[in-house]
Amino acid sequence: MTVHHVKCWPKHFQAVWDGAKTAELRRDDRGYAVDDILVQHEWDREAYDEAWREEERLLVGDPISRPDVWNAADDRARMAAYTGRQVIHRISHILRGGPWLVEGYAMLSVAAPVRLLNHFPPPEEAAP
Repeated sequence: MTVHHVKCWPKHFQAVWDGAKTAELRRDDRGYAVDDILVQHEWDREAYDEAWREEERLLVGDPISRPDVWNAADDRARMAAYTGRQVIHRISHILRGGPWLVEGYAMLSVAAPVRLLNHFPPPEEAAP
């Protein structure tokens, strides 16, 4: 069993949180399997953009030749975009291929979630 941490934008996350959305269309790049755990972290792209603009404003004049400084700024902006809400599911079914899905994507059906509020994102950033 593998635990997969993924980002979920707020408008979609709310439907997951409310239990209305029980399937997830994802790029099939993680080796998803039935009974794996899917942890969806609410991630607000608008909050990221705003935080990045602020980081960029603070870095004006810092030479671009210092990628470590810019990378750290981007990391801070990405962390600011996590709302702290997350939903944990067990993957109950996976649909791949056929005439319904483009190659490289999977539709994950998920069992009833365990909801968590105000938890930090995973140590390694969740994938888009």
